[in-house]
Amino acid sequence: TATLGDLDMPRSLLALEGEVRIETSDGYTLTAERVTVDLRAGELEAGDQVVTEGPLGSIDSGTLRIGPAAPGSEEVRRFSFGNGVRVVYDPPPISK
Repeated sequence: TATLGDLDMPRSLLALEGEVRIETSDGYTLTAERVTVDLRAGELEAGDQVVTEGPLGSIDSGTLRIGPAAPGSEEVRRFSFGNGVRVVYDPPPISK
């Protein structure tokens, strides 16, 4: 969800602004004031205070870039946080 959205079809760019919230089916959320998605390149850039939350904790940062992994890498996506990063790790309880 977002307050405003603009889809530039010729450039394959989606720009979202104002209280942007993205939720995944596996329990992760991203909130930011500004998100740009390059649909052709498979890249997402978020800025102006980004909060990501999931089952294992949260990451707050000034910026976030999600893009394809490097060729030959086992990763599916590369997540790069910047401009001040705070990580809160909440590990699952140890079962006996």
